[in-house]
Amino acid sequence: MPGLLNSWCRRLDGPALSAQEFVELVEFCADRDAALWDHSGPVRAQGRTLTEIDQATGNYRRVLDQAAYDDPRIEAARVMELRRMRPPSDRLRVLHQRAHATISELSAASAAMLSRATGGRVSGAGRRPEVGLGQVLASTASPRARAKLMAVWRATRAPFGTALAARWDELAAAAADSGRARTVVPELELERYLRSSLDAALRTADELLRTAAELGFGSADPEQVHPGLLLAASKPGPLPVIGAEVALTVLRSALIDALGIELSHRGSAGRWSVELAGPGVAAQAEVEFVPWQQGMASNTLGCVNRGGGSGRGARAWIQCRATFTDGSVAPVLSFQQVVSLAHELGHVISHGAMGQDICALNSIEDLDPTVLEAVSMACESIVLSDQLAEDLARAAKTSTAMIQWTQGGRYVEMCLSRVATLVSSLIELRAGQDSAASHYARIAEDHPLIAGLVPLEDVLISLLDLPPDGVPNFAYETGRSHAAARTGSFLADVGDTLSCPPTADPQGIDDEIRQGVRRWAAASSGFRTGQSSASG
Repeated sequence: MPGLLNSWCRRLDGPALSAQEFVELVEFCADRDAALWDHSGPVRAQGRTLTEIDQATGNYRRVLDQAAYDDPRIEAARVMELRRMRPPSDRLRVLHQRAHATISELSAASAAMLSRATGGRVSGAGRRPEVGLGQVLASTASPRARAKLMAVWRATRAPFGTALAARWDELAAAAADSGRARTVVPELELERYLRSSLDAALRTADELLRTAAELGFGSADPEQVHPGLLLAASKPGPLPVIGAEVALTVLRSALIDALGIELSHRGSAGRWSVELAGPGVAAQAEVEFVPWQQGMASNTLGCVNRGGGSGRGARAWIQCRATFTDGSVAPVLSFQQVVSLAHELGHVISHGAMGQDICALNSIEDLDPTVLEAVSMACESIVLSDQLAEDLARAAKTSTAMIQWTQGGRYVEMCLSRVATLVSSLIELRAGQDSAASHYARIAEDHPLIAGLVPLEDVLISLLDLPPDGVPNFAYETGRSHAAARTGSFLADVGDTLSCPPTADPQGIDDEIRQGVRRWAAASSGFRTGQSSASG
């Protein structure tokens, strides 16, 4: 393989690639046994220096730029490749750095505030000091003391809102012609959809606040609510963990039952090969479990592939955060990491449903952004479903009630984060037309809960976490809603789902989240009154 790779790199030193050579090159990279391809071209090639990789990438852009293919499908693939590989402008890169420097300043100020408030017991240091805040709130018994802590927290962070809004406005203006994927859904229709979703999300959030207050886990005052407080205060015991192989086995059963997708896996320790097959779907994935680190969100990194030609189906590579305890080479996954694994397997299924025989056309990056996350969100919902609770309990060797509490806790987080996502999506939709600060002010004026639930600075962090030339914020909301609305039909034809942008109302996903929050409340109440047993 290294010899063949060297041959291709030498070929890129020459004139433009023929149509056949272009198709073969992209397929060659997709068929590598390790992640060899990303948005900038051939990378991580074994035995090659970064300088050589940069040179090969530059040559690839050059030969594609010089080419023009008679076959309209191959020409479309060439244009897509060039669009994917277009590097961000120097100005966009500098603005990104400035924005994240401001976020770092906010995080440092928040961490210092927590350290002062707790006499150094909790610093909140790292990328997410809000995790430390949740821990402190949960260990603070006095409602008055919690309210004071939240007031100081908000006062510390509020001055950064204006600066972050300015950073976003700069980025949005610079990225206006960045080549971001556009939706076919008209802007006014999408805005109506997002506003309807926000109305529904706020009703569910209001119910959550009142329920948490009744259970004694928080306050009905939105300025004092924090998901970390709600979950830490109601936590019934150690959170369940599941071995990687066992998690894949549980997902295998769940996917065939819910989606008609067969999953097979082989491997050991931290590396597994997965195959997914079903009606209109054929895909392979290499799954690598990597250690979770302090300050790093437990998440799964995205697929890196270009689909698979020659009828072999799509190929993808996943990195999933996991925990390796006591020097063990066998990883264990938290419940959230199982959800993340399911999410990324959903992307692999989407890749496998693209159905193109030209490898370069088999990328989910070319899907309408409103459906980009639909299958992944459906896979998340499968893990969060009450029907899977018993299987997960057996896998984690814990009680079904504990799994139901854990599943419900994820919906509690989702309920609150969804409000931030929807507000940021509405601001993002008007990027370049209206300033972030003024748009936020109007939304907050229409919805009094918003200022308490998601201050301006938190909304801007949500916006700036995703580059303005990348996946739109609304993709996660529309994807989840699309999945909920079509659960009975799209599972029979994933390809059909991916070709139909959603226009339905958000009732389905709102019902799902509300029921999930109620499961959390019921499980929390059960543990409090001793009605939940410790075994399945």
